[in-house]
Amino acid sequence: MLLNALLVTAVFAWTLTWAPGALPAGGWAPFAVLWLATQVHAPCSVGYHLFMPMGKRVSNLWRRLDVCAIFVASALLTYAMSAFVLPPAAVAALTSAAAALAAFACLRTWGLRPDDSLADSKASHACFVACGVVLYVTPVVMVMAWEVAAGGVVAAATSPGVLCGAGIVTSLALSGIVYSCSWPECQWPGAFDLVGNSHQLMHVGIMVTQCFQWGFLLTYAADHMRH
Repeated sequence: MLLNALLVTAVFAWTLTWAPGALPAGGWAPFAVLWLATQVHAPCSVGYHLFMPMGKRVSNLWRRLDVCAIFVASALLTYAMSAFVLPPAAVAALTSAAAALAAFACLRTWGLRPDDSLADSKASHACFVACGVVLYVTPVVMVMAWEVAAGGVVAAATSPGVLCGAGIVTSLALSGIVYSCSWPECQWPGAFDLVGNSHQLMHVGIMVTQCFQWGFLLTYAADHMRH
């Protein structure tokens, strides 16, 4: 997670250097929000993994912070991924829906008692996370569909925006499948306790997703500028 935060910060710094002549007024905002989504989650995720052995109450506190940060990051991502590709009213509506979902999910999560384990409500939290992902992936899928409809499958297959969108969807899906199935440790118990377990692979997949997200924004920011 730390590596992810550093990577996104480096790319954001590069974008700020590149942006002044290539983005419309205020066009840096979606990039700043995309960067912020990672920075909101990173300290909570790192804290949870560092302090997990300090007892159930401490572990549960940091786990709640980690999960709530995921919900907040999903709302931020919804704005970032839609800002250049949807009309302002649609951006506002989608972001508001994501923010409302994040607020409700955070209240539900934070309402647990200190001794309660989030594992007991894993299904509901997984549902909240999935809904958040669907909201911020919606504009990506819509753009991919529009480009296929406008230029056909062959032309869309060479579009940088469509390729980045496909990368976002694919890497998110693979990360979710690996994590939910606990692969590969479910097949080879004990072999991946330190390196290569599903949780680590999920974080690698999210890092790949971040790279595609940044490419998606750069592509459609340039299109936004031309129009």
